[in-house]
Amino acid sequence: MLQLPSGRNVQIMPERARFHARQLKYRITVNTPHVHLYPLIDILVEPNKNFEECRGCTTFSGYTLADNRWLNEWEEDDRRFFLNWIREESQVRVIEQARARILAEKSLPREELHGYPQNLYSQLRRYIEELPLQRASVAQWRRTLLNMKRKGIRREELDWSGLPEYLSVLAPTYIVTKEGILAAIDFSHIQPRLSNELDYDDDCHLPFAEIVQRVPNFQLQMAGYQVDDGDIGVVRYRCNSPSYRVGCVRPQGRTLINDESQRWFVLGPYGKQICDSETAVVLFNSKDVAMQVADKHARKCHRLRPKLSYSKDYEYMSLHGGDLYREWLVTLPEYHRSHFTAHYPERNVLL
Repeated sequence: MLQLPSGRNVQIMPERARFHARQLKYRITVNTPHVHLYPLIDILVEPNKNFEECRGCTTFSGYTLADNRWLNEWEEDDRRFFLNWIREESQVRVIEQARARILAEKSLPREELHGYPQNLYSQLRRYIEELPLQRASVAQWRRTLLNMKRKGIRREELDWSGLPEYLSVLAPTYIVTKEGILAAIDFSHIQPRLSNELDYDDDCHLPFAEIVQRVPNFQLQMAGYQVDDGDIGVVRYRCNSPSYRVGCVRPQGRTLINDESQRWFVLGPYGKQICDSETAVVLFNSKDVAMQVADKHARKCHRLRPKLSYSKDYEYMSLHGGDLYREWLVTLPEYHRSHFTAHYPERNVLL
């Protein structure tokens, strides 16, 4: 971790780049400027050593490199030192890992959120609502909370409610109403979220049917393909709506055993030549590549959407039988401390 002039230790982390990109609906390419990766990089701070429960935890600052609010919270020397540090070559490489993580997934996953159980409740809130006490001094409210712990209210619920912090900044003789106490209870930071991760499936989804149909050489030549008179063009796959054909050219009519020697082509509507939009290649080494080019062209020109499917990274670990396998994540996304697993990019996965 980096030690700032003030003595504070901080670090940056790209591990949640896919999570941030999904939340922001942010698409990253190889040409995305480096500074545009900043919203994907978390700022971590050293845990408070006096807080025993923080041992072994990473404290999430709640900010990314693109969030300027942290500038107002740090001292000037810390800000200048930190900004110079993230421009160093070693840290530039760390930030660039965000690009690599997203591009390795080929496309940006999405997340499907579901409502959390509405019957969850706070025993502390119920207990206070049932109290006949309508108003009391801060000192008396503290004693009341202490009695609640003796009657079964867990210390963790009291700590997470925010009431101890709320009362600690008030004078012992200050009068607080029951409504004020109830309004100070805030469990939003431990509100669970239920979600599924969805992945883009960029494979070909045009409804191709397998056929064998000869294509005259003059049609291929009119479409712009350079074929010899002895070559034979054969359409092997056809999609009627929208109209796409995928076929191969057999040099001098030979039946080839090596698939890589075949030249696959794509014909779009009206027999138009379809090329790879990125490389401008018109003949491909395999049918799969040709189908992906057709699918990409169809999505661009006919606004066909890529298929979204549920993530099934760990289906191989499930028991035999059943169907509609699905991975559900219950998380605490707003909790101020962070825990990360090796399996999912989400923060604070409960189960």
